[in-house]
Amino acid sequence: MDLANFLYQLMLLQRNINTNTVKDGNWTNITVRFNDGTSKTISANYNVKATFPVANTVYDFRGVNRTNDSESNYYINRNLPTGMSWFVKKGTENKPDARIQTYLATDGLGKTDYTFGAYYRAGRFNDNESNDNLKLKHEGTVSHHVYDVMAATNKITVNKGATLTEANAKSCCY
Repeated sequence: MDLANFLYQLMLLQRNINTNTVKDGNWTNITVRFNDGTSKTISANYNVKATFPVANTVYDFRGVNRTNDSESNYYINRNLPTGMSWFVKKGTENKPDARIQTYLATDGLGKTDYTFGAYYRAGRFNDNESNDNLKLKHEGTVSHHVYDVMAATNKITVNKGATLTEANAKSCCY
């Protein structure tokens, strides 16, 4: 099978997989075509796991502490399965625990990017994978911006209703 035909068949397969509803035990038919021109249709089951959005951008002011902060403030739980293990990375450095709020509280002025996500209990081929490297995971980037609000020697003028841009903010507060 040439590459173009393979990609076309893959596209047809993707049309038969419904990922709109979170559910275990879905079924679809897959037709495998062999080089000799023969084909075989098989049934395959698949699961659709719940996913979650993470906070994209977090703004803070230097010297202002957050109260009652928890990692659950940085993602939306839409019926996530039990047994997920959360993680935080700062750049490429894996952090020892998943409490992202701990790291945000220690950031200095400027922008710091984190990867925040979770490993599902399930892997690709079973529902209780023991090897973290084989578990399914979902992650997103959280950009943390810390500003210092102080009397500025320069003025920023923004029209009523206009958005303060990041360039405006940097010119006054970083």
